[in-house]
Amino acid sequence: MFNFLKKLFGPGLFSTITKHNLTSAEEESIKIAWARVENYLSISSPSSLRQAVVEADKIFDKALKSLVKGETMGERLKNAKNLFRDYRDYQDVWEAHKIRNAIVHEDSYEAPYFVTKEAISKFKKGLSDIGISV
Repeated sequence: MFNFLKKLFGPGLFSTITKHNLTSAEEESIKIAWARVENYLSISSPSSLRQAVVEADKIFDKALKSLVKGETMGERLKNAKNLFRDYRDYQDVWEAHKIRNAIVHEDSYEAPYFVTKEAISKFKKGLSDIGISV
C-alpha cells in the first residue's frame, strides 16, 4: 500500500513515517529489556519505580528509532503518530514521556506510585500499538 502511495504522491510524503520494520533481533532485545522494567516494578521501591519509567521510555525510544525518523524522541514520537491505533494511545505515550522527563530533569519531583505504574502501562500499550508485544 505504501509503495502505491509513494508512486502516486512521491517519496517525500511518507519519508517521516517509516524507516523499516523491526528485525527479530531488535524485537527480542526490546523484550529482554522490558523484563528489566518488570523486575523494577516487582521491587516497588520509589527508586526502582523511577528507574522502571526511565527504562520503559528508553525501550520505547529504541523501538521508535527503528521505525521512524527523528533526531530526538519528541521528533520520533511526532513522526510515529500514524502508527498508533487511536489518538488517545498516542497522547498517553506523550504523557508517559513527560513523566519520565519530570523524573529525570526536576530534582524535587517525586512521582507517586500510581503515576509511575500508569506511565509504564502507557508505554507498554504504546509498544503494543506499534506492533511490539512485551
